[in-house]
Amino acid sequence: MLTICAKLVKPEAYAMTAELYSYGYYSGLSGFNCIAGFHAAALMGICFVIGLKTTSVSKRIVNYVIAAISLFALVATQKRGVLIASIIAAFVTSVHYFRSRRNMKRLMQMVIIFCVIALLLYAVMTNTESGQKMLERFTESDDISSGRFGHYQYIFSSSEDSLLFGQGTGSMRVGLGDDAHNIYLQILYDHGILGLMVYFVFFAMPLVFCMKKVRQGDVSEFLLISMFLQVLFLFYGLTGNPLYDYCLFIFYLLSVSMMNVRKEEIRHT
Repeated sequence: MLTICAKLVKPEAYAMTAELYSYGYYSGLSGFNCIAGFHAAALMGICFVIGLKTTSVSKRIVNYVIAAISLFALVATQKRGVLIASIIAAFVTSVHYFRSRRNMKRLMQMVIIFCVIALLLYAVMTNTESGQKMLERFTESDDISSGRFGHYQYIFSSSEDSLLFGQGTGSMRVGLGDDAHNIYLQILYDHGILGLMVYFVFFAMPLVFCMKKVRQGDVSEFLLISMFLQVLFLFYGLTGNPLYDYCLFIFYLLSVSMMNVRKEEIRHT
């Protein structure tokens, strides 16, 4: 893997890949396991939705196989936050899809399937090097947050006098020398409660609109994939920096724009 990366990626990206590889974190050709993990989760979600929607058995099998491979790739990156967010996104998308179809029996079947998949995933993780590594990271006794709790403590202790308007754009990186690994706390620190409210509206409106359209019976692949990617982004934002890693933020913008594509599709039919 490192030999391939050395030939295909830039030297600085290879250096990061080699360092992460030494810890047991796989980043593929991206140079950073966060990017690889998020992209793997996005591919998993897209294939999951297509498999959910299609009536072709062969197409469903192909998409579910790709989704399973993407899930394994996600585990190999060791991104716990992305894994949890992708599971939540898949569950939320499935619930809205089957509720809109008034098919609660199929929903219960899907819940059972999710439980079976969870057990299979656990079995695979306990018998693979990458899986064992991730399980160990969930039970770390030293610092399960990988330094995040220290970031959060800094935010709360440093923003007592500026809760309303915040410290100013970019203050988090200046004061801490790093992002907060929680986009909501970082917004609170930089822009205060007022800024957080503005961002909340910015994030909530597209997702609420998407869920509303699905509940009304519009279960197109565009809307379901959009819902999955939005939920993935917003939940990963609790432990990561997808708003500030622009290559990840673009996924959120694309997921929102997919709803506009659906509008145009309906308008021309």
